Amino acid sequence: MVRFSITEEEEDDQNDDVPINCKRRRFSCSSSQFQQQEENLLEEEDDGESESDDDIIVLLPEGGDVAVNSVTENANGALSVVFTDPDVLDCPICLDPLCAPVFQCENGHIACNSCCSKVKRICPSCCMPIGYNRCRAIEKVTESVQVSCKNVQYGCKETMAYYKKHEHEQMCPHVTCFCPHPSCPFAGSSRNLYHHFGIRHTASTTRFTYNTTFTLPVELNQKRILLQEQHESVIFILNHEVKQHGRSFNVDCVGPDTLKTSFEYQLIAKNMETSLSVQSVPEIYSKWSEHTLKKSYLTVPSDFLGYSGILSLHVCIKKAILSNTLNIEKHRVTTCCGESRGSSDISKP
Repeated sequence: MVRFSITEEEEDDQNDDVPINCKRRRFSCSSSQFQQQEENLLEEEDDGESESDDDIIVLLPEGGDVAVNSVTENANGALSVVFTDPDVLDCPICLDPLCAPVFQCENGHIACNSCCSKVKRICPSCCMPIGYNRCRAIEKVTESVQVSCKNVQYGCKETMAYYKKHEHEQMCPHVTCFCPHPSCPFAGSSRNLYHHFGIRHTASTTRFTYNTTFTLPVELNQKRILLQEQHESVIFILNHEVKQHGRSFNVDCVGPDTLKTSFEYQLIAKNMETSLSVQSVPEIYSKWSEHTLKKSYLTVPSDFLGYSGILSLHVCIKKAILSNTLNIEKHRVTTCCGESRGSSDISKP
């Protein structure tokens, strides 16, 4: 159930509570079932209300017509409307949110522009031609509906058209992020997570600053090292995996998808004669979990060092907007004298 707040600026007075029991069901894929569903459009709703996480503000245009369960006038003149079936704003064929243009058949069944092409402009409900008749009323409603982001409790104040809700939430900077520390259940916005992490897990975290090379001693049995930047508190994770041919390393970042292409990192392993390095872009995770390294990692052969079990890895994480060329892993082997012994650019190891 979705709760709507509707404002009609041109009307001064509204009636008292007006219950309207009406529910539109989704169409199934079978045309025979479509006709049976159309005969059962009206259905009684149970008493009482259920709560929803979605808050939707609707500016209802003149002539707009939407089936609702109840309408209540507030003291300030706004109308609080509860939709028993928010699917009225979705295409009944593909179930995606409707946006203009919306077409209708001769019997008034609607379809989005994409589905009209897929069904060859034949209504799957009644088999009547859809043609090019626009459903202006539902177009006005879909354009007027303004919804809140699901991350409003974490600080997102954005409102957007209903059909843009999913797109916004995919890139929302206030998306829920989960603490990567083992057994810690904390979840919240990236800002709150970074603050929590800096207080609760500082003893098990290595602090660093951007654009500065620092050295990490990595033991053979360490699977990860937690990192946190000193000024912006962004969380990074150095992954370590022991393979048959050597030891592999890469870096991940914990945060919203808006951080993609915001960082690059360089890992360097050295011995007396040779250095191995990789330069790449960290993967971004809002909910990080331990995983197998599949791309963009540095592999250090087992015989690279005498076998002490501890590898001193030089790490540098830079904050920058990257070009596409930096999305390709660069693996370079050089001598200590600076002469190149070989180099290769690869997208996967």
